[in-house]
Amino acid sequence: GTPSPDPEPAPAAKQPLKDTLTRHAELECPDRVWLGTPLVPIKVRLLAPDPDDPAARLAMELQPDLPIHIWLTAPGFDVLGSQLYTLWLEPDAPQQEITFELQPRTAGAAHLMVQFLQEGTPLGSIMARIEIEEQVTTTVKNRFVRADHLAVGDKSESPDLTLFVHYDMMQAQPRLLFNLYRDGQLSESWPPAILHADTRSYHAEIYQRLSDLTDVFDIQRDSPDTMEAVDRQLRSLGQSLWNDLIPEGLQQLYALERAEWHGRSLLVVTDEPHIPWELMWPYGYQGESWEDEQPWCMSMRMTRWLHQDSEGAGLHGPPSQLEIERFAFAGPSDLSLAAIETEGRQLRTLMQTAGIRDAGLDLGSLARIQALLESGDYDWLHLASHGEFSAERPDTGSAILLEGGEALAPDALIGPQVQGHIFRQRPSFVLNACHAGRQGWALTQLGGWVNRLVGSGAGLFVGPLWTVTDSSAQLFAVQFYERLLAGDTVAEALHAARRQIRELGDPTWLAYSAYAHPNARLTRTAGPGSDHGQAPFMDETDRSLPNGGNLDA
Repeated sequence: GTPSPDPEPAPAAKQPLKDTLTRHAELECPDRVWLGTPLVPIKVRLLAPDPDDPAARLAMELQPDLPIHIWLTAPGFDVLGSQLYTLWLEPDAPQQEITFELQPRTAGAAHLMVQFLQEGTPLGSIMARIEIEEQVTTTVKNRFVRADHLAVGDKSESPDLTLFVHYDMMQAQPRLLFNLYRDGQLSESWPPAILHADTRSYHAEIYQRLSDLTDVFDIQRDSPDTMEAVDRQLRSLGQSLWNDLIPEGLQQLYALERAEWHGRSLLVVTDEPHIPWELMWPYGYQGESWEDEQPWCMSMRMTRWLHQDSEGAGLHGPPSQLEIERFAFAGPSDLSLAAIETEGRQLRTLMQTAGIRDAGLDLGSLARIQALLESGDYDWLHLASHGEFSAERPDTGSAILLEGGEALAPDALIGPQVQGHIFRQRPSFVLNACHAGRQGWALTQLGGWVNRLVGSGAGLFVGPLWTVTDSSAQLFAVQFYERLLAGDTVAEALHAARRQIRELGDPTWLAYSAYAHPNARLTRTAGPGSDHGQAPFMDETDRSLPNGGNLDA
């Protein structure tokens, strides 16, 4: 049980996993320190539950035969010693504690993050803010930060590779910090990528170019020259991202090992809101020139997860099992998207054949969708419609169009009933509408559909980052669910859906981002096996909001 430095609790409403130990996680640290302090201790504890503690019902269930890796990142500090500890659980111990030792380096607000991992799967994290002051500090209070709802699933296969990308705003210029976790340890870290330009504007231009490519394909889809030109521009954009953002050390490591990486599962855990990681397209030119034939989302089985941001959102780890007993399809019936009706019919047929209950009838209006969300009578919601994203107001201005010109925005998914169900049951969400997967900075934290849903506890989120054609969006959805119901993991199902669309030449195949455990699978308490539907109807519109996104037009 002695911690050593190294070179999925069940949701509250569900039964604890068998053969698990129940633990809380707690971090103790000062609220402020003097810049000249020689040593700042940071204590992390795993606590056995206290029957008198009202938070006990939120405890995490951990596998006792697997070590817990506890990893500290501390911008603004130097870490004295190891930043990664391994802790074996002691069943009879009321608490187990480790101590990190820090030395302040830069004055300002520092956001410490302690992450918990088991076999490469993030369980969750604790965030604490410490003020580093230039003057000697006399009034110091110790803070106790509790993370009661870290998540761990069963002993399913962990990601082969977990890449942590932290957006550090502590310095004069923002930077990206990269750390690679594999084989049970934090194996690599590299000098940060310094961001000299405004990332929001930079990536907004990229998304506009990608949407323009989709529009060009939709108009000239029968031209081989168009398909070749679109593919060439996608490759160029992806290679630019690789060249501009990936540290040289990571590029060199990938060049040496890329044959080993191909086909493996990759989880990218990040709090950077703008970068399309799926589009990352590796190449090398120093020494022997080479380039991958596919971007990361195709050469590997790739998904994302949210890195806890500076305000504490994104605490849950990705579950390895996704329940699908109550499936709700929502889509307006009065829009000029012919494929929505077909998409809904085909998905309902798939679910009915698999013995999954239809939890959503006539879910086209804002009132009916809000009623479903407040009732909690669902564990999977699929919404298909027009969508738009607002970089300036990601929580209030980003919208999905519903019947009668009404719109659903992320800020509607709030309150004890809506968020309480998401927190306890960890439902899945597929928002098949243009730009639904994009994020931006809101007032105090990341904003958009991803942060609102995953930050509240959702087990899966899938949505496109830019404009998608209606026909390919429908095709993607049907193929994705067919593969999931056949037993594929989330990452395998995504890969199959992308591949089917790519054969058409439509850049929609690259548009989808998925926040989930890459090796998560569907789980059901009952129901027969599935018999899958036919190929989807093809249409040629897209799922952007009409009239330039003006809902009042």
